[in-house]
Amino acid sequence: MPFFNQHLEFKVDFDTNFNIGLSNLRPVLNDLFQKFYTLYYSSNVVHFLNIDDEILKFLDMNFITLSKFVKQIKPIKYEALTIELLSDGQMIVSSSNIIFQNKNDKFIFIKETNPKLKIYIKDKYAIFIGGMHKNRFNFFEATLSSISKICENSIMMCEFFYIYFAFLSKLHRPLKDIELDFIKSSIGIKSPFKFSSLENFLNKKELFISKYPKENFLNSVNKNSLCITYAFLKMKKYIPAPYFEVIANFALQNSNKFNWCNKYIDLAQEILAKYLLSKIVVENKYKDEIDDYRDMFYDYIEMAFIQKEDVNLKIKSFKRLKAEHDRLMLKITTKKLPEVKVSDKNQFLKLKLPKDIKMLMTKKEIVEEGIINHNCVALYINKVNAQKCIICSLKKGDKRYTIEIGRQRNKFCLIQISGLSNTKPPDEVIEYVNNVILANNKKIQQIQ
Repeated sequence: MPFFNQHLEFKVDFDTNFNIGLSNLRPVLNDLFQKFYTLYYSSNVVHFLNIDDEILKFLDMNFITLSKFVKQIKPIKYEALTIELLSDGQMIVSSSNIIFQNKNDKFIFIKETNPKLKIYIKDKYAIFIGGMHKNRFNFFEATLSSISKICENSIMMCEFFYIYFAFLSKLHRPLKDIELDFIKSSIGIKSPFKFSSLENFLNKKELFISKYPKENFLNSVNKNSLCITYAFLKMKKYIPAPYFEVIANFALQNSNKFNWCNKYIDLAQEILAKYLLSKIVVENKYKDEIDDYRDMFYDYIEMAFIQKEDVNLKIKSFKRLKAEHDRLMLKITTKKLPEVKVSDKNQFLKLKLPKDIKMLMTKKEIVEEGIINHNCVALYINKVNAQKCIICSLKKGDKRYTIEIGRQRNKFCLIQISGLSNTKPPDEVIEYVNNVILANNKKIQQIQ
């Protein structure tokens, strides 16, 4: 006997209602039935759960025994993909947590949370997203970026679009390229194109040309993911023209090495940083110095973007990198920076630090820290003002270390610590700072 009641009495009516207005999407539904455990909620609503087959087999085989201890079994939570049929031949796809709970001596399932976002499918390519915004439920046409973001936050929504893109690519073969981008990473499709534009999709190059007709695109665009090409557009104004094709080919050849950052600008900076790093490693073989300078690559490129300067792609030595880095750092710090604003309610003021660790509370202190320690800590003032972190300075003998402390899960944590020119501190220094933070967390927890 099945451990979970699937309410199969709704199956026939649900299938009938689905075929009335959505018969063209039947292959999608069939794949969902085949891949996931199905729970019918009504003749118009069905939940799909990603339950391990071995667990399900164990529960079903031991139903009689387990049912005697239903009150002792803890509630079981799963993320469910929900399909809801509408009367006008459309459907809503959403994900939410459902919980199997022991109640009245029976193990039943109930919906625990309402979905924050719903996807309305009016036709194969007519997809809209509904969600709360400023206390109102609003609709907007889905873009590949919005779908990518939803899938990053929901495993089951990601599973649904694996199936949906496979379905579309069978109907329209050119979409196989988009499906492969998505399979590699849901961020791979992250781009501003409307989902409806895929109906007439020929290839990626034509897709970009249709939206950006004044831009010149290389044929290699068809081999890159949409996300990388769009990131390339973002960084193009910072790349000297002779390097356009060089960087595009580098991005294509090394696409599997990128971290697929959530923001286009982050991915753009990563591509350029890894290109510069590869030139120094290949041509000069300073392998022992890579770790000491790796962060400096990212800091230099970020500062070049802020200053709207071309990135110097002729850098082939760490000495030249440091010179470019320090030049931009000084240029930025001499410009008008926001004042540091640390209110009395700032959570970081709860930190009790030893005398050798100083919390930097003014713009002057943070700018001086950056100049003395040859880093870009001045760029973190906005993060400090947003209460996302606090900057500190540690002095150990004749050494100085810049510290960024942040918060994760309501606890203080070490985000990063660096010595002169972003060099890595000794392990005992890192351990010392971590112990200081740990002691603060324990003390605050005891007070609460």
